[in-house]
Amino acid sequence: LYINPLSSILPDDICGMPSNQPRFLFSRIMGGEEAVPYSWPWQVSIQISAEHICGGAALTKEWVVTAAHCFNYK
Repeated sequence: LYINPLSSILPDDICGMPSNQPRFLFSRIMGGEEAVPYSWPWQVSIQISAEHICGGAALTKEWVVTAAHCFNYK
């Protein structure tokens, strides 16, 4: 797990609320749209060899929750 030293969850952030207001907070994704950097500070990218394999959510500074299939290797 790579932790970007430039990003952090600040103590005054409200859990579940973006620090930077995205343009379409309550709309569903249709066609996709690039997120404003740092607008979802708890969202993480799980990467292997610099390749994104799954997303996750930061629970604490040490713990990330993700789907089981992200690490279902044979």
